[in-house]
Amino acid sequence: MILVMRPHGDLACWRHILILCCVGALLGAVGARTCCKTDSARSVLWMPAMNTFRRLDANSDTKATYDFYSQILGFTPLETYDVGNGTDVWRIQAGASQIKLSRRNDNRTYVEGAVTDATGLRLWTFFFTDPGALLRNFTDAGLEPPAFEGTAPTRRWAADFVGLEWVGEEHDVRFDTTKHVFRHGATYVALMSFEKTLPADTGTGGIQYVVSDVDRVQQLAKCQDVSIIQEIETIPGYPVRTVWLEDPDGIINYFAETAESRGEEEEEEDIG
Repeated sequence: MILVMRPHGDLACWRHILILCCVGALLGAVGARTCCKTDSARSVLWMPAMNTFRRLDANSDTKATYDFYSQILGFTPLETYDVGNGTDVWRIQAGASQIKLSRRNDNRTYVEGAVTDATGLRLWTFFFTDPGALLRNFTDAGLEPPAFEGTAPTRRWAADFVGLEWVGEEHDVRFDTTKHVFRHGATYVALMSFEKTLPADTGTGGIQYVVSDVDRVQQLAKCQDVSIIQEIETIPGYPVRTVWLEDPDGIINYFAETAESRGEEEEEEDIG
């Protein structure tokens, strides 16, 4: 999966923060640990991919969107979670990642329109091993089938799905701009700038990392002055502890620690 994000402000700063949160090496292990300004959360990133949230407005048909992902795109439907406060999370497995559909939060900003109309997480890209089957799904449902682009970038990026790293820069033909590509396992993040001031869409999309030690993530965030939207809490009814951070573009980066990821004997199958 590739997530294309629209960075707001200095790309160099954005890149530094992203690496700070996701790429470098952690210092310290057992016992009390110190926090260095150059430490990162890499050693506690447990799942080799990122999960993503897509938040739909009240007028959207969540079931129809869920059916499109599962029946037309062919992704695997998962159990829907009730996380409280009248919020259901509809989950779909796409390769190594999960896509999570939920209603919008009132405390975030949403901007309608095209990818180029705002900053934020506004474009999802998926790779398919059998394009023919996908095209048949569209045709059978009476939908116009998509057109596939060249596969050279796919082959190059798919050569190694281990770890998060700075992949490099390349020209994006579709938007005629340079994209800065990062990777975590099976998920890529591409940052693009259109050299103009845009409104910030901080609510449509979010990223989830599954980690082995959420306390360490919160410790790093506090000592490095990363914005914390919600400190560590447990999701009612689920053995999941989370901390919600905000990147320089205002996008929520949600770190989740599960029973399985923290090494407990009682393992769980899914992540809320």
